[in-house]
Amino acid sequence: MEVKLEKHLGPYDLWHLSLNDENFVWLRKISEIIVEMDELNDAKEKDPQIFTKIRSDLKGLFFPAVNSGSDFDTRLAEALEKDPHICLQMGQLKGLLG
Repeated sequence: MEVKLEKHLGPYDLWHLSLNDENFVWLRKISEIIVEMDELNDAKEKDPQIFTKIRSDLKGLFFPAVNSGSDFDTRLAEALEKDPHICLQMGQLKGLLG
């Protein structure tokens, strides 16, 4: 991204880009799930239904029953084709999610 913009980006610049730049919109759902996980981690009482919801959200996002053709699905497929390490990571994630 810094090469494209031809300048060095500080942490606030990167944060702003991650929230507003069209190149990062496809990652928004992952960010939302991470926020839910952080909130659950910080909660004094852990609601089992939230664990179930997060697990379901992750399975639906990374392993949908039907490819929706969403930008996320497309970019994930591209990443899987480019990097075999991502394929291994996806296998591990699938095992963890059950």
